[in-house]
Amino acid sequence: MSATQNITDSWMEQIDVQSRINAAHWEDEWISVYERRDSYVEHFLGFLLPVSPQRAAKTMTDPSWGRDFNYSGGQIAKVRLRHTNYLGLRFRRFFALEFGPCNYHLIDNGVRQCIARREIHERDTGTSDKIFVRREVVLAFAQGTNQALLWCVRSQRYSERGPKELGLELGAERFRQERYCYDFEQINLNGSQKAERPRMATMTQVFGKGIVRLI
Repeated sequence: MSATQNITDSWMEQIDVQSRINAAHWEDEWISVYERRDSYVEHFLGFLLPVSPQRAAKTMTDPSWGRDFNYSGGQIAKVRLRHTNYLGLRFRRFFALEFGPCNYHLIDNGVRQCIARREIHERDTGTSDKIFVRREVVLAFAQGTNQALLWCVRSQRYSERGPKELGLELGAERFRQERYCYDFEQINLNGSQKAERPRMATMTQVFGKGIVRLI
């Protein structure tokens, strides 16, 4: 098997996405609180959602995260069409953030400190939208509101190659531990499923969530 084949298979197996859900600790200086990517070969949505520690533990019985929004004490990212603000109201008020031309900042001893930034890219091949917040700020908000952090993900990837060519077995498998719960599906596209991507033969999907620690 060639190196290219291995890389392609790993991408369709979504090893990177699964590893990120499984990882208990995030150590980057800038934390991704929202990500969206759309192209002919991929649809990805991921966001960091604060909920109570009790809810975080309870919700690991099911990969769905739709109802978890109702139990959040304030979303960090809140992306809405035709709105300038892209951070949640409670999060902004918690730190008395000010909004500049591109970024959110706070004033500390007379010094302006950038604490959030947004990166939007639109290309012929697809679009991406990412929001980053400084790690210590996300941690301060979680601790100050007594909340845990859920990384919620829906990741769909497509290939023109069939499942056998990719070494995939059709079906779904659930992965569940104390700190994460997600499904990994491998699907042979046909009929209406191919309407938006008629050239594609196979889709894999990761759907679920994991609890993130920043300390």
